[in-house]
Amino acid sequence: MELIKDNILPQLDKFVEQDKERDLLLRILIKTIDEKEDQVRKLNYELEHERDSRLRYQHKVRELQEDNKTLDGIIKKDPFVTVLVDGDGAIFRNEFYDNPAHGAQKASVALQQEVRSYLKKTQLDADDVPILVRIFANLHGLAGKMRSLDIIESDKDMRIFAEYFNKSRAEFDMVDVGSGKENADAKMRKTLAQSIKNFQCRKIFFAGCHDAGYMHDLAEYQGDESNKSRIILLETTPAHHSFCEMGYEIVQFDRVFRSLPLESALKQVSSPTSPQTIQPISQEATSLANHGALPANSPQILLPFEAENLISSGKVGHSINYPNSSAVTYATVGLASGNQNISLVKNATAPLKIHRNAKGDRVDTALKAFNNDQTKRQPSIGIEPARPSVETGPCVKGTGVT
Repeated sequence: MELIKDNILPQLDKFVEQDKERDLLLRILIKTIDEKEDQVRKLNYELEHERDSRLRYQHKVRELQEDNKTLDGIIKKDPFVTVLVDGDGAIFRNEFYDNPAHGAQKASVALQQEVRSYLKKTQLDADDVPILVRIFANLHGLAGKMRSLDIIESDKDMRIFAEYFNKSRAEFDMVDVGSGKENADAKMRKTLAQSIKNFQCRKIFFAGCHDAGYMHDLAEYQGDESNKSRIILLETTPAHHSFCEMGYEIVQFDRVFRSLPLESALKQVSSPTSPQTIQPISQEATSLANHGALPANSPQILLPFEAENLISSGKVGHSINYPNSSAVTYATVGLASGNQNISLVKNATAPLKIHRNAKGDRVDTALKAFNNDQTKRQPSIGIEPARPSVETGPCVKGTGVT
């Protein structure tokens, strides 16, 4: 029995240890199942929440798509094109001013045709797309320059041109900004900014390449490709090289606008004429002229440079002023005896110049400063005050003193 007991007790202890391990394993399994059940409940809740969110977002997406479709329809429904022209530098061709009333209508038609021709290359190829034209210019100053170049006969022609240009189409306006350097520039900048904000304005033709001051305004839209693609630079007179480096598309309407500024035409008109040449004369004629032997009714003879300043001193013979002789005036001749040379050559003075700015407007030079020291150096005149006389008797006539 003792032998059996010794064999059973170790096995029993072993079974007890196995029961403990089994019990621990069951407890761990039960705890793990509880944790997993909690995770499943949470996942189910999140899944339901995601389903609800997805439904809500799908509904929101459908609404946004409908709104986007509506807005896109509104934007595409009434597109238009804007043409902004700085009229102080971008000027119509001369032939449009021959008959201002008729030429203004021809200019508006030519401008519209050029814009339509460009739009055919884009998605705006439609004849019903409105073209809004705004030309800002100082009409009085522009008329003065053009009248001086004989492009127009009077300032009234410019007013007639602007009037009939405005009447040609309802969308075309030629605005008189009045005198002032920045008037047209300010309106160009403001209208450009408003046109960029209006998404219905699909294209903007900007005719201001002659003025480098607009580069700062155009630089603001270089980083935005959507706005940059809407701006087209309209080159009339040669554009500043900085505009070409900005990356904007540049077009020319040579059938509509001048390609040269008015200043260049003014230089051509006022260029000096070639000097007249003096024909040489014979030695006999020169001798007759020097001795006063020419009759009074003889034709005038052109003398060479040496005898150009021939003058009679009132005595026998004539006096000729040679270039190397010293200058003598009439006063010195009257005091001196004998024949004297009188200089008639005037000192050469520089021709007067009219300074103009880049737009052709006259710019007056500064007045010479007044030297106030000249008045201070004038000697003071001492005036002795009148003193009463103590003597009696008649006054000396004209003195007031007795």
